[in-house]
Amino acid sequence: MKKKIIPLFLFLMGIFCLLFSLIPICFYHIFNLGALLLLAAGLFFISIGIFWHSLWNWYRHTSKLWAKRLFSIGCGVCLAGILCLTGFFTVMAKAAYFTPPQEGDNTVIVLGCLIQGDSPSQMLAGRLDKAVAYLQAHPQARCIVSGGQGENEDYTEAYVMAEYLISHGISPDRILKEEDSTDTEENLLFSSQLIRSEGLSEDVIIVTDDFHMFRAMERARQNGLTPTALPSQPPWALAPCYWLREVFGIVEMYLF
Repeated sequence: MKKKIIPLFLFLMGIFCLLFSLIPICFYHIFNLGALLLLAAGLFFISIGIFWHSLWNWYRHTSKLWAKRLFSIGCGVCLAGILCLTGFFTVMAKAAYFTPPQEGDNTVIVLGCLIQGDSPSQMLAGRLDKAVAYLQAHPQARCIVSGGQGENEDYTEAYVMAEYLISHGISPDRILKEEDSTDTEENLLFSSQLIRSEGLSEDVIIVTDDFHMFRAMERARQNGLTPTALPSQPPWALAPCYWLREVFGIVEMYLF
């Protein structure tokens, strides 16, 4: 029984990775780094699971020292990678779910993402719904919608976001549009400039997807803001690829 645990675990891990790479690719046409890495990891773990007994027997009986070292290093790298990802995901989850908004004078910042014509995408609508609920419960709060116009977009993300909020009962005079940003860094840089020019509170509530919250909050702090989190959740089938992709976004933020 014990001999079957490791290959079974590897095989099931491979199936998990493969499933959550193919769903975004095949059904949502998402080919981001997270989906591609999950695809590669799925094929790798399934292959190792199938051939585990052969590899283990070869490792035990080979007399070549370099082969033993290579096998040990490979196992160590896989374990270190899993532990490293666990650490990243823990920090990301803490930022999203353990820094809730505080009562008081807050400025809401909704970060943009893909739009479809004049409508928000499913993920963006999730963010906006979170903002609507908060703004309805706190009628004194002002809101900044942040996002420029992408190459394949007909409008700025901020324009579509503002129209969505207005259609859900939020007064236009409570909404400010930041329409020049192209990434998270610019979202928070330009929003912080708008906050200061309008004399709004620098205590901000960031509304974005849970996986994106840590990086957004770090960018807010870099621009002198005091952030708290109001996270939305991506569709469950897309969560693994976006959480994995975001790890590289965080590494890039600190390196560059």
